Amino acid sequence: GPTFQNLRAMWEDGDHRYAEIALPEPAAEGAAKFGIHPALLDAAMHPAIVSSAAGDHSGAAVPFAWSGVSLHAVGATAVRVRLTRVGETGMALAIADSAGRPVLSVDSMVSRPVSAEQIDTAVRNVVNALRTSGERELPSRRIGEYVMQELRNLDQGRR
Repeated sequence: GPTFQNLRAMWEDGDHRYAEIALPEPAAEGAAKFGIHPALLDAAMHPAIVSSAAGDHSGAAVPFAWSGVSLHAVGATAVRVRLTRVGETGMALAIADSAGRPVLSVDSMVSRPVSAEQIDTAVRNVVNALRTSGERELPSRRIGEYVMQELRNLDQGRR
């Protein structure tokens, strides 16, 4: 939805990608409830994911492994992001608020390609598991964890 359409600008300079991101007004009002608003973090990863999936148009790239994550401030409503390639598949993220104060730093975020078929199968497996578990509601975080585990299972040939 509109809350997750926040990327205002993106550009490259050598080995770095930069982005400007701002929350829409309704989401900005609740930004202080989060370490970093999920929509800001989502938009901050888009340039990294686009970079890692370049040339592979068969699916999407999803964040897979994170290391060296540090939250420096809470409540940002607009940020600037600098992404720098780390190794063959990783990106370091430096996120600062509009005044230049650090908000979040990530030493390495590795994404990997996932085909549309893998995503469909993982979601279908999670939906089927939820139907048979008897649980009425699950937090979206747990559903995301289930989908990522299903993707790992598919990648390892377990399904």
